[in-house]
Amino acid sequence: MTLGKSINNKLEEKVRSFKYYSLAIDESTNVMDTAQVAIFVRGIDNEFNISEEMASVIPLKDTNQSSLLDFYKLYLPKETYPVLHDHALFMFSLFGSTYICEQLFSRMKNTKSKNRSTISDKHLESCLRIATTSIDPDIDSLLSQKKPNTPNTRSEEHTSE
Repeated sequence: MTLGKSINNKLEEKVRSFKYYSLAIDESTNVMDTAQVAIFVRGIDNEFNISEEMASVIPLKDTNQSSLLDFYKLYLPKETYPVLHDHALFMFSLFGSTYICEQLFSRMKNTKSKNRSTISDKHLESCLRIATTSIDPDIDSLLSQKKPNTPNTRSEEHTSE
């Protein structure tokens, strides 16, 4: 085992003991103009011991990084950095803005207007759900539940007399 690998193993062990932590991620280029991403971690354990360490330096040559989400998926695997991985999952689950709520209220004003003021709250909610969802409905299932139109048997009785 190399000295670097030994230190890395101890760092992974230390990261697992952190109660809270933060990351600093920065990018620069080396002398060969290859983009390098440096990741530093600062954490605190239950005994108030604070640590700041370089977690990794990652060359980005031959990669097409399109987002921070892709970065976490590729370079912070759960097996190596379970705490950081879980933190990333938590952070990405948070709403970044209230845009989706503002979009819904805008559609609500168009759906329930002065001309359509009698629409029920339940029907309004259904209309807004349909207008704003990214979930595809199961059309085949809905169609299979629909009863086919059949001729009125009462009117047939009257015509035969």
